[in-house]
Formats: sequence, structure tokens, C-alpha cells
Amino acid sequence: MSVTRSSGNVRPQFWGFGILFVLQALCAQPAGSQDPQIFLEPSTIPLKEGDPEGILAECIAIANPAPVIKWNTGDFTHNIDNSVQQHENLSVTVVSKLKMKPLRDLYGQNFTCVVTQMQTEWKQEKSVTIWNIHFAPYDVRVLVDSSKGNHLEFSCLYNCNPVPLNFTWKRVSNSGTEYIKATNHLTVPNNMNKVLYVCEVRNSLGSMSGSTYIYSKKGSFKFAMSMNNMLLLVFRI
Repeated sequence: MSVTRSSGNVRPQFWGFGILFVLQALCAQPAGSQDPQIFLEPSTIPLKEGDPEGILAECIAIANPAPVIKWNTGDFTHNIDNSVQQHENLSVTVVSKLKMKPLRDLYGQNFTCVVTQMQTEWKQEKSVTIWNIHFAPYDVRVLVDSSKGNHLEFSCLYNCNPVPLNFTWKRVSNSGTEYIKATNHLTVPNNMNKVLYVCEVRNSLGSMSGSTYIYSKKGSFKFAMSMNNMLLLVFRI
């Protein structure tokens, strides 16, 4: 972890006019001790996986004596960019930007802004969920439900952000390849033997496929699921 400190005008990046009005009002209060006021927001600026380090969240604290901001990100490595501004009423505003290299594992993680106050034992924590990491589809799987009588129901499961632009299904058999229009769910008659069903998930950053091989005969149903170059064999009798 590294910390960069700067002084001068503090300009939060993600705040609306309502919060900025509150900040201005707090800074205009008469001089004297002031319990910390804390504001925490996630960044809405998209960061693509593999891009250079970017901002994930901002935490603002205003207090007298001066507040101190640290971040708890668990096992994830992070950097902090802190800006400090002294006001006429002796209160201090600290803006702390949480910066990390974009990784898909960061998506949906909860990180904590920890605020303490100089010369006191006061401490408060606020958590934020990270949603601005964008990444191509991965972990694509095709699940099969054979409990629909004369039909098979396929579900294409995936992880990606932003959401998929489209799903492409294809059925590969001895008679050739057939492309099927569908969403992430597909229902087909259960009357074909030795057929490969493939689901390709695509978003603005890339694509990934998962597949299931169907083999059936009277009294039994079998399929083999392929996921990210791994083969899982499943048998139902």
C-alpha cells in the first residue's frame, strides 16, 4: 500500500450537488471541535480488467481535530491518494481515493473506509461495494434439466460485466451445425442422440463458450459438460 498526500482545494469526483452543499455548510460552521462527518461513494467510472490502476471509491471526512483515513481491502493490494484542506473554522477535510489495478475478482467486493481522529479515540467504519470493474465473460457453463418430459431445458450460466450483448447457441450433430436464436435459456425436444450444444456469451469486451454433449438411449440420459477447457462427465440413469 502507498499513500500520496497533497494540499490545496479538495474536489471530490463522484459527488452530487446535495452532498457538496452539505460539505460547504459543514466547513462554514464556527470554529471549535467537530465530530467527523463521513461520506463514502463508489466510483461510477468504468475500469476495464487489465487497464492501469484506477479509482474504485472515494471517502471524505471532515472534522476538528483532523480526521485520518485508512482503507481495509483484505488481501487485495491497494494505493491511496489523500488530499487535505484546512478551513477557516479550523476543521479539516480529507478526501481519500482508493486506487487499485482493475481485476475481475474485485467486482462485487466490499471494502471499508476506516476513519479515526487525531488526539482522540474516536473511530468509525463505512463499507462500499465495487461495481465499476468491466471484464469479458468467463466461467461459462451449460446446465441441463431433463425433468421436462419430452423436452430438455438448457441454461447458460456466466460471469461478466457489463451484461451480455447476445447469446449464440449452436447444435452440432452428424447432420451438421445449426444455429439457434435464444436467450440464456433454450428448450429443445429430447429426441436427438449424440448432439453437442454450445452457448457463446458475448459482451462489449469479448466472448466465452460453454458446451454440453448429449447422449441418450431408452431408459437413460447422459451428458458431458465442457467449461473453460475442462470436461465434467455427468450420468443420469
